[in-house]
Amino acid sequence: MVQRRRYPKLSSLLLSSAAALALAAPSPVVLFTFQEERAPYASTVAEPYALLDGNASHPIVTRVVARGAPFGARAALFDAPASANNSARLFAPRAAAPGITSGISGPGATVTIVAWVQLLANVSGGPFVAGAWDEFGVEGGRTGARQYALFINLAACRSAPAFDGGLAAHISPVGGPTPGSAYCETAACDPRAVEPGSWQCLANSFDGAAIRAYVNGTLVGNGARNPYPLTGGIYDAERVGGFGAEFGVGLNRVNASADGARDGFHWSNRFEGLLGGIAVYNESLSGDDVAAACRMGAGF
Repeated sequence: MVQRRRYPKLSSLLLSSAAALALAAPSPVVLFTFQEERAPYASTVAEPYALLDGNASHPIVTRVVARGAPFGARAALFDAPASANNSARLFAPRAAAPGITSGISGPGATVTIVAWVQLLANVSGGPFVAGAWDEFGVEGGRTGARQYALFINLAACRSAPAFDGGLAAHISPVGGPTPGSAYCETAACDPRAVEPGSWQCLANSFDGAAIRAYVNGTLVGNGARNPYPLTGGIYDAERVGGFGAEFGVGLNRVNASADGARDGFHWSNRFEGLLGGIAVYNESLSGDDVAAACRMGAGF
């Protein structure tokens, strides 16, 4: 089992007054608030990790939001044009951020990831918000390094009862596709649409027995899809001798198909919108704690 590090309560740290409203909740391993003008974007709590820019040609920069973002005046803008291998994303290398990559893996692993997003328009195609999630499979039997992630309107959720294009909270015990499927099907699906034009707090909490998808601090049941029963822990690349995922934001890596890519993979599931914050916990938050975590961002 992965050894859990306990971090100081956020009340002992110098954060914005908005963040101070929710300090009864457990403290995250990282909290990225995107108040810098451009990358690197540093965590404001606990571990000194930073998100780097994946493509100098289309850098992810911040802009001042007219009515304010959840953690201040700025939010990161994801609006780079789509192309087969456009790697316009943010990422923390696996070796440089073990607390949110290799440290959240194994049979006893638990996790909560929270993201504050504002979509620019209605979306389709399963935009990837954030997580440790690599779908690239190469020779030697390696079939990806999926661990945990937040997606919007993912294909695995579209057949769920009453699903209307909302949050898909993914956990993978195996790293690759779900046995018997071409895809990873293990996701909790919130039935509500993630509407453009306003800030939304999205969360994925996994306690080792079920995945739960939360929108704006609340869980709405969705038959067997929310909560989604799941055992087996979170994929551990080091334990099985496979390759591991970076912590990525805005795009994830998938196998190349007939798109002309020559290096075996491309970046896909492009997120378009504003990102106001990301928090990652190495434990499963209760429903009340998810609501408190959302309230770290102003307006929630």
